[in-house]
Amino acid sequence: MRQILLAIIALLTVSACLPDPAPPSAAPQAGRGYRPPSPASSAQVPRRQQQPSATPKPPVAAAPAPPDLPPVKLGQTPSPFGAQAGAPVVPIPGAPGSFADLVQQVEQGVVYLYTTQVATDPVAAMRGEVGSSLGTGFIVDDQGYILTNFHVVEGASDVRVKLHDNREFQATIVGGDPSTDLALVRISAFDGIRPIPLGDSDTTRVGDWVVAIGNPFGLSASVTAGIISAKQRRDVVTGGGNIFADFLQTDTSINPGNSGGPLINMAGQVVGINTAINAKGQGIGFSIPINLAKKIATQLQSSGHAEHAWLGVQLADLDPELAMRLRLPEPKGAVVANVVLGGPADASSVQRLDVVTSFEGRPIECSADLRIETGTSKPGTTVNLGIVRDGAPMAVAVTLGNRPR
Repeated sequence: MRQILLAIIALLTVSACLPDPAPPSAAPQAGRGYRPPSPASSAQVPRRQQQPSATPKPPVAAAPAPPDLPPVKLGQTPSPFGAQAGAPVVPIPGAPGSFADLVQQVEQGVVYLYTTQVATDPVAAMRGEVGSSLGTGFIVDDQGYILTNFHVVEGASDVRVKLHDNREFQATIVGGDPSTDLALVRISAFDGIRPIPLGDSDTTRVGDWVVAIGNPFGLSASVTAGIISAKQRRDVVTGGGNIFADFLQTDTSINPGNSGGPLINMAGQVVGINTAINAKGQGIGFSIPINLAKKIATQLQSSGHAEHAWLGVQLADLDPELAMRLRLPEPKGAVVANVVLGGPADASSVQRLDVVTSFEGRPIECSADLRIETGTSKPGTTVNLGIVRDGAPMAVAVTLGNRPR
């Protein structure tokens, strides 16, 4: 009986400590299964009911007129509390009042691509079916070279380029690289074209203002603005299956047709090439850093294709437990999980469970860092790798091979 009483007392104590239930009129909490009230019900505000008065009250004397307040000036907020709350509105330092001057500065260098693809399916080819797509690009020099995405011109039998003044030209595909989703095309028109300067994506900071100009859904010369939301997005998988992805993330509005267009900083320089979006969200776009595009474009211009170096290893990322077992002070670096027999790393005595911590003096924090550093290097180059083996740092020189296609 004593135990039963103690249990009842415990239950009563718990119930007494519980918060009071919400009143029936309380709004539901937002969350799973929550439905906001309908506009009609939320807009209905009951009028205050007048209470009847049995005894008439004497009239209330009129209040004296308030003193005259100074007129509200531009940039001030009117306030019933006087001048102290009417302080001038100070803009955020560095925030542009308008993007109009910037757009006028660079818009002549943006072009719009319209492509035609011959059907690869035999039945569709017999029927004469063709496909079409559109995209954006930008002029990089006064010789008519244009950078864009590889997926914009992939498989195209005909590429036409429209300039800012509505002139159209036939374009030639100089080269393309599916591994970085970059392509270089060229037009023969040199008069009236204005290249856009290329910036430095490495010095671009998260929070910097940027502008995108493109051809979304065929609406050419569309301008949107936003900021750099993040850098070095290497866990993004695009439809093209980029191997050397090192994206800038931006909340600038990007839509189908913007692909290949420039992402421009406030100095009027291209810092990225708009490439992909997260279709499940809004304001989540990805741009190829212009520093990577410069390396690839140089190869495309000289040979029509890009060669990617090869280290000949399989890589893995570190976690705290593995870092501790490998006697590392922190989980940073790329673990060599396997070495390809006869490959460049094997020839340089790189071993399994070596941890690569630097590439030509640049820090390696994960396997993606090493993959991008290697893949964007020139085959045949000898590079110095910083390695930790059995807890001891060391340096290894490796002559990079040519990545198998």
